Amino acid sequence: MFHVQLVANKCAMNGNERLNDFIAGFVSGEGCFFVTIQSGHIYTPQVLCGFSLKVRADDLELIRAIWHALDFAGNIHHISAKRYRYNWDSVRRHDSVLLIVRKLDELTNNIIPFFDKYPLRGQKRRNYEIWKEVVMMMERGEHRTAEGFERVLALKAEMNRYQGRDEEIEAEAEDTEESPK
Repeated sequence: MFHVQLVANKCAMNGNERLNDFIAGFVSGEGCFFVTIQSGHIYTPQVLCGFSLKVRADDLELIRAIWHALDFAGNIHHISAKRYRYNWDSVRRHDSVLLIVRKLDELTNNIIPFFDKYPLRGQKRRNYEIWKEVVMMMERGEHRTAEGFERVLALKAEMNRYQGRDEEIEAEAEDTEESPK
């Protein structure tokens, strides 16, 4: 990741626009927009949304640059590699840092305006648009109604669903069922 830090430093020296475009590209590959349903709530399940970005601890300066570009939304947490029982991937073999934003006002005032101005690429853009719709529903309080909650569940199911591939898998399953034995 050293080369990523060099690119980030060079972008920062050449102006915020290039750094922000770099951040959008980096988040397209490494970021996470998530919607979770917490069922242990007293009356109804609770909808939670957030944005996170996790890298090895030696890329802390990169996370700080991204945090700065997002107007210091969220928090940065250090995660020890000792926390993981199995260390099979590079992030788990090493200490890591996590930028996480969960507060609704930070999502609507910092994260959404940033990624609307500096668009994500690829599948992450589709997931972002779905995620953004859920966040805006939460901002309006629509997730608290039965219809709104059902809409949130439907949108959540669409996230990380790769267009085309799911249909191919379903078609292959149908072909397998219909083939003679």
